[in-house]
Amino acid sequence: MRTLDYTIIKQAQEFTARWGFLTRDLFFKFFCEKQRSQKFEYWNRLAETGLFVKSKSNSEVLFLSRKSKNLFAGESRPSRFHVFIDHDAIVADVLLTLEQLDLVREYWLEDELMRDPPLAYRVLGADKVYRIPDLVFDLKTPTGGQVRCVLEIEKTLKTSARYERMALAYGDYDHINLVLFGCESSYTESIIKRSFSASLGGGQRVVPGTFCTRTF
Repeated sequence: MRTLDYTIIKQAQEFTARWGFLTRDLFFKFFCEKQRSQKFEYWNRLAETGLFVKSKSNSEVLFLSRKSKNLFAGESRPSRFHVFIDHDAIVADVLLTLEQLDLVREYWLEDELMRDPPLAYRVLGADKVYRIPDLVFDLKTPTGGQVRCVLEIEKTLKTSARYERMALAYGDYDHINLVLFGCESSYTESIIKRSFSASLGGGQRVVPGTFCTRTF
């Protein structure tokens, strides 16, 4: 049996502590740069370390064990409820892809901003927060600056009125420069763009960008 590379385990552990879950696909793609047979070996042995436990709902999802959570002195995120994991895995895939390209300076999760309102005010640039996105991140620019971006993953289509309210909220956040929507269909993309345009009569400060999540 091969000796484990504990750098891989540590990185997986740190991700799981912050995000509240780890999927096999994310582990294979971003944390375990090995041959396919070794990827499976590492995945199967993660739980054997005592630092992870398997989800009862999905064998391809791991959470931190109590032992592992103790190592983070209460700073780890609670294990994510299984109905949110497919959605959050797309958010993570986008973020980790950008990090691999060295394009991200810093990021904040929805849960982190919800638990710390003063942090949310500072990050978003607002006295009142009406909408907290799935993810906020600072995208590096070629000139050494940064663009503060919001990421929303739309697995289900909302009403135009809800998108218009989102547009108004993001338009009031002084620190947000770009709003990105990951959509499952071109129809959802068109509804979002039309709703943002309608919300402020076509003169909105924040223009949404959209992309298809089927590529992730």
